[in-house]
Amino acid sequence: MGYKKIRKGMVIFCTALLLGTVACKSAPITEQKPEATGTEQAERTAVVKLSDAGIEIAGAGCEADGTRLKIKEAGVYEISGSLSNGSIYVNADNESEVHLILDGVTVHNETGAAVYCKKASKVTITLAKDSVNMLSDGSSYVFEEGEDEPDATLYAKHDLVIDGGGRLTVTSAYGDAVKGKDSLYILGGELNVTSAEDGIVGRDLLQVTAGTVTVDAAADALKASNDVDAGLGNIVIDGGSFTLTAGEDGMQAENTLTINGGTFDITSGGGAANAPVKTDSFGFGGGMDWGKWGDWSSEESTEEDTVSTKGLKAGELLQITGGRFELDTCDDALHSNTNIVIKNGEFNISAGDDGAHADETLEIVGGKIQITKSYEGLEGLYIMVSGGEIDITSDDDGMNAAGGADGSGFGRPGMGMFGEGEGEVTISGGVITVDAGGDGLDSNGDLTINGGVITAYGSTGGGEGALDYGGTFCLNGGTVFAAGGSVMGLAPADTSGQYSLAVGLDSQEQAGSKVEIIVNGEMVFSEEVPRQFNYVIASSEKFVKDAEVSVKVNGENCYEGILSEVVTRFGFSGGMGGFGGPGGFGGGGKGDKGDFGGGMWPSFPDGDMPQMPEGEWPSSPNGDMPQMPEGEWPDFPNGDMPQRPKGERSEAPGNITQTQMSD
Repeated sequence: MGYKKIRKGMVIFCTALLLGTVACKSAPITEQKPEATGTEQAERTAVVKLSDAGIEIAGAGCEADGTRLKIKEAGVYEISGSLSNGSIYVNADNESEVHLILDGVTVHNETGAAVYCKKASKVTITLAKDSVNMLSDGSSYVFEEGEDEPDATLYAKHDLVIDGGGRLTVTSAYGDAVKGKDSLYILGGELNVTSAEDGIVGRDLLQVTAGTVTVDAAADALKASNDVDAGLGNIVIDGGSFTLTAGEDGMQAENTLTINGGTFDITSGGGAANAPVKTDSFGFGGGMDWGKWGDWSSEESTEEDTVSTKGLKAGELLQITGGRFELDTCDDALHSNTNIVIKNGEFNISAGDDGAHADETLEIVGGKIQITKSYEGLEGLYIMVSGGEIDITSDDDGMNAAGGADGSGFGRPGMGMFGEGEGEVTISGGVITVDAGGDGLDSNGDLTINGGVITAYGSTGGGEGALDYGGTFCLNGGTVFAAGGSVMGLAPADTSGQYSLAVGLDSQEQAGSKVEIIVNGEMVFSEEVPRQFNYVIASSEKFVKDAEVSVKVNGENCYEGILSEVVTRFGFSGGMGGFGGPGGFGGGGKGDKGDFGGGMWPSFPDGDMPQMPEGEWPSSPNGDMPQMPEGEWPDFPNGDMPQRPKGERSEAPGNITQTQMSD
């Protein structure tokens, strides 16, 4: 039994998730954004010229305090000039709206925020058309006694709006670059941000409707940080152009992250090339790098022990209805601690971990998603696809219905380990292509295909295959071609609504081999398989009862016969009850795991049990067989090794006997 199967069987390791639909958990946030402020006709309360030699003020509502401009009343303030060590300080009252027009402003404050908006109902910063404005700070702040704010170069304790047609460059050497303690709106302008910590933060809400945003942040690039008040901590993106380079997450919302449009180029954690190498303790690949992910047996080893380096991350709902995305991430490209809904958009993803991961439901309605690199392509407890174009390349599973707190790799923090039956994959539409180093489509529970065009390639080693499931596989419609390995001979259930074909080949076919399937004289499938394979599952609406079918590999006839059963099997002998030999047809099976005739394993190519490459175990780091941490198995609940669930196997076709499972 492959190592991955052991992982799936560890029921007593699993933490059950509360089941729920996307609609029940949360809804996307729709905010009422302020309108961009026109400045041409606005009456100026004061016009200010900043200078180290002295701040010049024409008007009322503000005053100079050395190299600090103090704004005390509501009004419109047009500001230009520079301060080499000074600040702009807004301290009006909670009912006042203050409007700052920056027209060629450069302010550096060595010991605090360059712009500190302490008190007002709202502050709007308008970047005058074609103006160039710069704010910066020193690496050490001096606070008033008992205070730890402001802690950003541009800081507001209330609503903050940025708009206009100019440029603002913010450089933070101390902490965050731009921070609003309530809502932060970006309605236009060009923002260039470099930050020692987070780039742009709106505590309750960060909303962007237009503009060009470039961020290089040591921590998160864009963030909504309120994790205390229910319903707050949201990011809403309606448009704009974003280039985000983050040491941690590209965008991170404690509650919901909603993207309705825009263009996005996001690199997090150094990109996929910087991801830890995932190798399991048995040397099969697909687990952890002990040195980077930590000791998985330790109770203290949790997600919080590691730095989050995801592309787009939400605590509740991540919803995308449009936009163009280039994502290169050290961890997951798209991530939600609850649900993900993708309705539209174009995605080009290179991920060090999952292309998209939802702890609960991952739903894809439309869009074009290309995952060129991933550990697992799509992962969620429930995966539902009803439309779109999806192309997945993965080191492990292409789709994995297992979910988990933050990943599926055995031993990674928050690993997704579930018992058989937990998790579902349901496909009712879309065009899906999977090239997987593990299973192509993998569900710990049921796998259901009602429609769509699905092409899935999986591995032939370690118990992996093109299709894998722990419950029932119902194939009711669509066009399906899957090729890989299948020690267990998995096939659709005979209760499926569409006829299908399961072909076991006499030998391992090499990558690049061409498979052709002709039904009633019509070429229905002509596929060049990119991986080694010895097993094929195919189905389409052309597959009807009593149809004549022939299968060719590299132009040579392998099998010919009649589709006599809903699931017709070719090329099996001995081990699988009711199967015919090469060239013949036997009865269809239930499509359940482990239903073997006479209690035997199915036959293998050339009659031999599969061997590791060159007859040896795979090589291990330093030449030694990997060991569990400290050379021991991990602690199990109650001190017992996990056992199979008690009970009996289901009734099997043909001469298959019922076998009592071990206690």
